[in-house]
Amino acid sequence: MIQSTASFYVQQVARSGSIRKAAMTLRVAPSAINRQLSKLEQELGGRIFERTLNGMVPTEFGKIVLEYIEKSFSDYHGMLNTLEEIKKTGKHHVRIHTLDSFMVSIIPSAIMTLTTEMPEVTFSVVAGRPSDMLYKLQHGQTDIVITFLLPSSPVTLTHAIFSTPSGAIVSSAHPLASQSIISLNEMLNYRLLLPMEPLPQPASDNLDYIAFRRAASSVCRSNEIGFVKKLIMQGVGIGCYTKVGYIDEIEENKISWIPTDNTFLNSLKTGIFSSLSASAGTSSVIKRVATCLGQVAEHMINRT
Repeated sequence: MIQSTASFYVQQVARSGSIRKAAMTLRVAPSAINRQLSKLEQELGGRIFERTLNGMVPTEFGKIVLEYIEKSFSDYHGMLNTLEEIKKTGKHHVRIHTLDSFMVSIIPSAIMTLTTEMPEVTFSVVAGRPSDMLYKLQHGQTDIVITFLLPSSPVTLTHAIFSTPSGAIVSSAHPLASQSIISLNEMLNYRLLLPMEPLPQPASDNLDYIAFRRAASSVCRSNEIGFVKKLIMQGVGIGCYTKVGYIDEIEENKISWIPTDNTFLNSLKTGIFSSLSASAGTSSVIKRVATCLGQVAEHMINRT
């Protein structure tokens, strides 16, 4: 994990374009920033900045580091705001980490119901990486996760499970839109729009999907589903996603979802999970929220 001091220094160097100017702003010695920067670069295995005539400029490696740092600071300030709200109101607060696709229609519909039914509860909803979900739940960093099916664990409670196969997402005007099924090899013939976070690792005997993962390259990757939708509808490429984030567009015939012939992608399931270690005072609230999320999700997923 990137240390907070090093993160702060990197952020200031990027903003000022100079170690000397960053040191003046922070009122520290330039050598202190240099030491932290060198230590971080050694830890991460790459250069974060390069010196140019225009000052210190992030490398491609550094741009990724800065993106992570900015998000970390944003999350931290968001946490402070949430804590302040809880201290003021004394309300229950439920933290939800979810696949971004559930934030499009399903979670807003559920929260609309819950805010009427449970006005004493507030929420924070964060789109998270599937690979981080179980860790966050087990370490008390969230109350509810919505993600691909987690391995069974004695510390998690499963509230709902849905079948959410992944297939090709195309514009309704795309030549593939009328197909009833598509192969992974056929998808490789088109420009692809792939998720930032890969799907769960399949069994080693699913050779077709493993080969697809290795061969596929994306014309654009993004963790913002609204942006991806626009690219798909404009015909920039075809996506490889579940239909969950595209329910409205599928019903409006703006987008088509085509199942693949791959057994792994067709077997994908998503669940709603919470921790068994929740306190007695909050467990009933979390259970009600998770139940409502499950009911709304089941209704909306089965609509298409």
